[in-house]
Amino acid sequence: MRAMNNFFRLPKFFYLLFALIFSCSYSDKGGKNDNAYDAVSIANDVNLGGADQSIVTALPAPPANPADGSGTTEFDNPLNARIVTTGTTGNNISCMETTSTTSPWPWNDPYSKCQWHFGNLGQKVPLFLPYQTGGGFFARGNTGADLNLYAFYTDQTFQNIRGSGVKVHITDSGMDVNNRDFGGRVNLSESRDLCRAGSNNPTPTNDENKASSSGAAHGTGVAGIIAANANNNWGVAGIAPEVSISADNLISYCRDTANIMDWINILGSQKSQIWNGSFGSNTTSITHSTASDGYDMINAAVSITAETNKKSYFKAAGNEGYDYKQGDANRDPFSRNIQIGVIGALTGNGKPATYSNPGANLLVSAFGGNDASNRAGITTLGLNEAIISSFNGTSAATPMVSAVAALMVNANPSLRYQDVQYILARTATPLDLTAETTNGSVKITNTSVNAAGYYFNRYVGFGAVDAYKAIKMAKSPSYKLLPDVVDYPQLLKTGNSPVNFSANKSCAIKKITVPSNSQTSTFQIFAATVSFDIRFQDYKSETDKLGNVSIRFILPDGTRSQIVAPSQNLVGSRYSLKQEFLSRALMGTMAVGSYFFEVCAVNTLRDTPFLFYSAQLKLSGFTSKSLTFKSENI
Repeated sequence: MRAMNNFFRLPKFFYLLFALIFSCSYSDKGGKNDNAYDAVSIANDVNLGGADQSIVTALPAPPANPADGSGTTEFDNPLNARIVTTGTTGNNISCMETTSTTSPWPWNDPYSKCQWHFGNLGQKVPLFLPYQTGGGFFARGNTGADLNLYAFYTDQTFQNIRGSGVKVHITDSGMDVNNRDFGGRVNLSESRDLCRAGSNNPTPTNDENKASSSGAAHGTGVAGIIAANANNNWGVAGIAPEVSISADNLISYCRDTANIMDWINILGSQKSQIWNGSFGSNTTSITHSTASDGYDMINAAVSITAETNKKSYFKAAGNEGYDYKQGDANRDPFSRNIQIGVIGALTGNGKPATYSNPGANLLVSAFGGNDASNRAGITTLGLNEAIISSFNGTSAATPMVSAVAALMVNANPSLRYQDVQYILARTATPLDLTAETTNGSVKITNTSVNAAGYYFNRYVGFGAVDAYKAIKMAKSPSYKLLPDVVDYPQLLKTGNSPVNFSANKSCAIKKITVPSNSQTSTFQIFAATVSFDIRFQDYKSETDKLGNVSIRFILPDGTRSQIVAPSQNLVGSRYSLKQEFLSRALMGTMAVGSYFFEVCAVNTLRDTPFLFYSAQLKLSGFTSKSLTFKSENI
């Protein structure tokens, strides 16, 4: 993205934006008494536990039975009872033949049967479309590893919920607005061509990679997943086939000439209820991105439009996961905003895709398809009315969630972003993943269950989207809309006395205690942002990488949330308090209690001392208990 320009010719929308940015302030809370902790001993200090002390102490025990979800009947397989991997109708047959002998497929679109994300019955997907007799197939997925949309579309109760009246905007490489499978539902008045001034047509002018999941065809593939016509005897079916769609081409081949301010203005002008961004950033630096590169302005625009336009934002986690080693969605400065639902990807086997970036900021996951050459991708549209079966990545998972959100808003137009996110999280299917992985000598916590009964995993968020349950909950007359999301009135801080810790030898822990009072006992958390001041004591060489630091956030109930995982690819000597990270693991819990920040280092280059100066915690949520326990019936 280019740096901002035309600063003094902003519309009225942005004068409001600037006013809000510079009028925000917080009072501080936190003492300055810190004591060293390591793996062997805890400093004995008479001030431990003081009423206003920011201290270093032992961590609370993880929640009992279970902390990782293992051993429970609910987690016998990745997607509960809906996953059956063998012996089911539809196994090992071509999607071009039939998918079920017991019930009809609800669409007549010829390639919809290959769209296993609607209903995964183990059907095989051709490597290339249109299918030629004798052509090869991808390996089939697992029955039930899908969005549970087959159940939704065959339930007559919801036959009129197809997205009508809902507007979806797509920021991508552009979109083929003339594709017959969009059926005249393209909203050109709210679309923009950022490559050519004055044009509202974002159709790519080049046809490079027309039948691919990348290049100019990318945005059309995303739009096909969301909005392709259903039952028109052509192409594929969209998840929300009656929505109105608009698009821009910010990340097209002309992105070097696209004006970031022109794009930000789109957020303030167009009236879409759903925004989809199938792009991500996985910076190799820990340096904070400032307003000079537009991210602060973009996030401020998102925050305002989420409130004023009742807009829900969804963004891809990114595809740098590399077997869960180096990628992290929380490094993307455009993915740390609570108004943005960050989406991870699953394969057709119902497992996290190895490319999908993990992160404490993930909301939920959907199906992104193949993470191996023999596994099926997502079948969708390409340029020049091509049909492709290899679209993959978090780019494919994100529009699935955007489309489900559009159906939810169709079912209940009163939903705001906090309702949409909450319903998606509450109805998601938790995935059974290993409790901890080891990166160097640091244990990285995956799945945990917080005090409000919510399962959270940094590889999948709250779990796999269940569209049927989410839309049912949105439409239920018993669902009560959530109040405004507000910030807890104090920016909570630890003290700033530095704590030394060494690579592979010790960890540093600081604590923030939120006392029990009338305010904290009624403040229920929706999400939190945390930041840290961590530095090398003696940083001399670029070979010393503070990216090898692991940071865990421990909730008062003992739930662990891995905020920063070690990465050998990150360079830099300091984490700044200006660099905030988003944590979703607190959803539904109350503000009162002690929060711990555990910092450990994995650095085999040399025994460089590290200094943990301070941490900050900003809680966002509701001033009265609004979220229910996940174990309650929907």
